[in-house]
Order: sequence, then C-alpha cells, then structure tokens
Amino acid sequence: MSHRVIGPVLVTVLVVATAACSQKNTNVVPPSPGVPARATQIAGIYRTVHGASLQLRAGGDFFLLAGAGAVGGRFELRDGGLTVRGGSCGPQPGRYTVRVTGKPEPNKARLEFTVVEDACAGRRAPLTEQHWVYVES
Repeated sequence: MSHRVIGPVLVTVLVVATAACSQKNTNVVPPSPGVPARATQIAGIYRTVHGASLQLRAGGDFFLLAGAGAVGGRFELRDGGLTVRGGSCGPQPGRYTVRVTGKPEPNKARLEFTVVEDACAGRRAPLTEQHWVYVES
C-alpha cells in the first residue's frame, strides 16, 4: 500500500474509533416515571443503599438478591400490576402494584412496589421495604 493511501485510511479508522468510544451505552434505558404497562418498560438492574440487587429482564425473568438470600423466578407486568412466582417462594404468586418515580436517568429513577398479596416474606419484605434505584448495567 502506498503512503498516499495509508494516511487517509488511518485517519478514517481513528475518526470511527473515536466516535464509537464517545457514544453512550445503548443498553442503558432508564424507566420513565409513571405506571409501567409492560415488562420492557422496567427491565434493568436496580440496587438499594443496603446492597440488595434486583434484575428484571424484558422476557419476564427476575433475580432478587436481598435479605435471607437469592430469589429467582418469573414475573408478569400488566398496567402496573406485577405478579411474581418462583425461587424459594415456590409457585405461589405474589401480587404487587409498581410505579416508577424520579428522573428517567441512571441513579435517579426509582421503582416502588406496593404489596397487594404475597405470603412469601423473603420476596415481600425486600421489594416493599427498600428503595430500588435503577443503575447502569
């Protein structure tokens, strides 16, 4: 390759690489305030100041690490009504209402749960007694 071709090619590669590095992570989509209608609107990772972690996947899987240990399973969300099942809580469903507050930004959007009915204390207490904040994932 001649020096006349290498120079423009190198400049093009550097411009593309720099542009790619300066873009924000497109996987981070903080939830918008209000009552979410479906799972994709709250999908992401949430944490509390006490070190608890809640991962909600758009496909309906959840993983909660708080208090007495890990709880995983499935969830459904319809117009603010959340139903969760699985993990150490077994197939018995837990029902909650869910709302997003704060700004739609990492470390500012909050997920708030209100229990409707859930006999599983290992799920109920962490979801309703802690402040869940969306974090970059």
